[in-house]
Amino acid sequence: MDIASLIVHPESLTQETLQQLKELVEEYPCFQAARLLWVKCAHKFHDPDYAKELERAAILLPTRKVLFDIVQE
Repeated sequence: MDIASLIVHPESLTQETLQQLKELVEEYPCFQAARLLWVKCAHKFHDPDYAKELERAAILLPTRKVLFDIVQE
Protein backbone atom coordinates (compact mmCIF):
# COMPACT_ATOMS: atom_id res chain seq x y z
CA MET A 1 0.00 0.00 0.00
CA ASP A 2 1.37 3.36 -1.07
CA ILE A 3 -0.06 6.17 1.09
CA ALA A 4 1.18 8.91 -1.25
CA SER A 5 -0.62 7.43 -4.26
CA LEU A 6 -3.81 6.94 -2.20
CA ILE A 7 -3.72 10.61 -1.23
CA VAL A 8 -3.38 11.65 -4.87
CA HIS A 9 -5.89 9.03 -6.12
CA PRO A 10 -8.41 8.36 -3.32
CA GLU A 11 -10.75 6.76 -5.84
CA SER A 12 -8.43 3.72 -5.76
CA LEU A 13 -9.41 2.92 -2.15
CA THR A 14 -10.72 -0.63 -1.80
CA GLN A 15 -12.04 -2.94 0.90
CA GLU A 16 -8.51 -4.32 1.18
CA THR A 17 -7.02 -0.87 1.77
CA LEU A 18 -9.70 -0.23 4.40
CA GLN A 19 -8.33 -3.09 6.50
CA GLN A 20 -4.72 -2.11 5.83
CA LEU A 21 -5.38 1.49 6.85
CA LYS A 22 -7.18 0.34 9.99
CA GLU A 23 -4.17 -1.75 11.00
CA LEU A 24 -1.80 1.12 10.18
CA VAL A 25 -3.77 3.57 12.34
CA GLU A 26 -3.90 1.07 15.20
CA GLU A 27 -0.12 0.76 15.04
CA TYR A 28 0.52 4.50 14.51
CA PRO A 29 -2.42 6.42 16.05
CA CYS A 30 -0.96 9.87 15.29
CA PHE A 31 -0.50 9.18 11.57
CA GLN A 32 -3.07 11.76 10.41
CA ALA A 33 -2.85 11.02 6.68
CA ALA A 34 -3.60 7.35 7.27
CA ARG A 35 -6.44 8.23 9.65
CA LEU A 36 -8.03 10.56 7.08
CA LEU A 37 -7.74 7.93 4.38
CA TRP A 38 -9.29 5.39 6.73
CA VAL A 39 -12.23 7.72 7.41
CA LYS A 40 -12.64 8.36 3.68
CA CYS A 41 -12.50 4.65 2.90
CA ALA A 42 -14.86 3.77 5.76
CA HIS A 43 -17.31 6.36 4.43
CA LYS A 44 -17.01 4.97 0.90
CA PHE A 45 -17.72 1.38 1.98
CA HIS A 46 -20.23 2.14 4.78
CA ASP A 47 -18.01 0.57 7.44
CA PRO A 48 -19.70 0.22 10.86
CA ASP A 49 -16.70 1.93 12.53
CA TYR A 50 -17.14 5.05 10.38
CA ALA A 51 -19.03 7.22 12.90
CA LYS A 52 -16.67 6.37 15.75
CA GLU A 53 -13.61 7.02 13.62
CA LEU A 54 -15.04 10.28 12.28
CA GLU A 55 -15.40 11.56 15.85
CA ARG A 56 -11.88 10.45 16.73
CA ALA A 57 -10.45 12.14 13.63
CA ALA A 58 -12.34 15.36 14.42
CA ILE A 59 -10.68 15.53 17.82
CA LEU A 60 -7.17 14.84 16.54
CA LEU A 61 -7.06 17.04 13.44
CA PRO A 62 -6.09 20.71 13.58
CA THR A 63 -8.75 21.63 10.99
CA ARG A 64 -12.06 19.92 10.35
CA LYS A 65 -12.48 21.25 6.80
CA VAL A 66 -10.92 18.07 5.42
CA LEU A 67 -13.49 15.96 7.27
CA PHE A 68 -16.27 18.18 5.97
CA ASP A 69 -15.04 17.62 2.41
CA ILE A 70 -14.94 13.84 2.97
CA VAL A 71 -18.49 13.74 4.29
CA GLN A 72 -19.84 15.91 1.47
CA GLU A 73 -18.58 13.61 -1.31
